[in-house]
Amino acid sequence: MRHAVIAFPEGAASEIVISGENGMLVDDEIAMAKAIRRLDAIDPTVCRASVAERYSVSVTAARYERVYRQAIRSAQPRIGGWQRRPR
Repeated sequence: MRHAVIAFPEGAASEIVISGENGMLVDDEIAMAKAIRRLDAIDPTVCRASVAERYSVSVTAARYERVYRQAIRSAQPRIGGWQRRPR
């Protein structure tokens, strides 16, 4: 995402878009039309960096790995741990 976006604060947009940094969240179509005039105020480099630091492949993979590790730990029996099945 090297370009700022204009979105309604619904769904994932409210988590991804940081108003004034990588886009603008607006409440209605009139505010959306007015926001178009302010898009040039958003630096494309800052826009890209704000998304990359939270959603790059490496960041996303690390988060998935953390979730999977937590799931594995919570699935292990409380006493005795896991036992591998012989191959």
